[in-house]
Amino acid sequence: MSSSILKTGDFCGLVLFVIFSGTQSIAGIVAETKSVTGEPRTFALALTDPTLHPLDISLPAPQRTWKSPGHTYYYVDSRRGDDANDGLSEVQPWRSLNRINAGEFAAGDKILLRAGSRWRGFLSPRGSGAAGQPIVIDQYGRGSKPRINAEGSSLATVFLSNCEYIEVRNLDVANAASVPHPKLEGVQVSEYDFGTAHNIVLKDLYIHDVNGSNDKQTGGGSGVYCDCGGRKVKSRFDRLLIEHCHLVHTDRNGITMGGNWQRDHWYPSLRVVIRGNLLEDIGGDGIVPLACDGALVENNIVQGGRMRAKDYAAGIWPWSCDNTVVQYNEVSGMKGTRDGEGYDSDYNCRGTLFQYNFSHNNDGGFMLICNNGELHKPDSMGNINTVIRYNISVNDRFKNRPKDVHAVISDPRLVAPGQSPLATLRARLGLSERRGRTLESAF
Repeated sequence: MSSSILKTGDFCGLVLFVIFSGTQSIAGIVAETKSVTGEPRTFALALTDPTLHPLDISLPAPQRTWKSPGHTYYYVDSRRGDDANDGLSEVQPWRSLNRINAGEFAAGDKILLRAGSRWRGFLSPRGSGAAGQPIVIDQYGRGSKPRINAEGSSLATVFLSNCEYIEVRNLDVANAASVPHPKLEGVQVSEYDFGTAHNIVLKDLYIHDVNGSNDKQTGGGSGVYCDCGGRKVKSRFDRLLIEHCHLVHTDRNGITMGGNWQRDHWYPSLRVVIRGNLLEDIGGDGIVPLACDGALVENNIVQGGRMRAKDYAAGIWPWSCDNTVVQYNEVSGMKGTRDGEGYDSDYNCRGTLFQYNFSHNNDGGFMLICNNGELHKPDSMGNINTVIRYNISVNDRFKNRPKDVHAVISDPRLVAPGQSPLATLRARLGLSERRGRTLESAF
């Protein structure tokens, strides 16, 4: 099987890099209307008419009325709890999330939600932990993950603001409004005029049915959105981990970020890791780290992207980042050709490495490499020193724009006689189960 290494310098214009094998056709754009999660769904494509939007939606801003001394466990049970309880044991749990939202927590605290509980509303505790003593939000007891669904009543279902040393684990999060609304998020972490926010962990979350707008220009929406900035104090993440989360039907995007991307105000987030997540039926973009230096995106699976968006979207791509490593990921089912690729090396990026990734059945092809030639510093550094190596692409479509195509590589030896390319590849790599062997061990 042939392989290639492609490096890019600071160039202008748009470049498409495609590996294509086989001639199997791919189904066109599908607007899915049946909920795979059981959540109510009254939409198929994004609606951006302002008259259809719910009114007065904002981020959670609860009033804080009490402070925790730290190193305390707090219990909440939607079925057996009572807000008149002290909330300090499994036999005296609170009932509503209001008690948590009114609190300011401290190092070593644990906020524990009973398995099987259900709430309508949001979760937005305040406070920071300390090194080695994080605030932990988790479930207790046996059963399904505790579910919180804002139902469009707030822009984020789980909202963490100006905090650090905090971990959120094992929650079921939805934001299923009656109609799509711009900027709806499942989980949002925001650092504004805060400084450097250390050690934030989002792990083992099930995030689904988030119906933001599928129009990027009106604000979009995401399953997970982590943002940092500020006019008075430069703010960023250091050691942000998003790991082992399952995202289903989140509009517009799966996992995205915001940050200090302009080069004259460059203050990138550090040691960002997005690992081992499964994304399915995503309206637009899959995974997009932004304004980072040294981000690692590995062992993620994106199955079905740009399912409802009409503007440009791709599976996994950094933007305005330096020294990003994208490896051992699998992207399939990206719909349409705006952009529709599995992976993208975008502009205002330096030193991006794509290696050991698997791409298949993407309408736009395997890889997009682009640079906005009309932008210059501070808005763009160009696209410098991208390296693409040791990746596998099967049944990715060819984009019919000859001026943009720099290389088409086909290796018929990849496909066994009488077998589809995908079946052959999965057999050779031992990937018979969707979440079986990781691509890392397979390669």
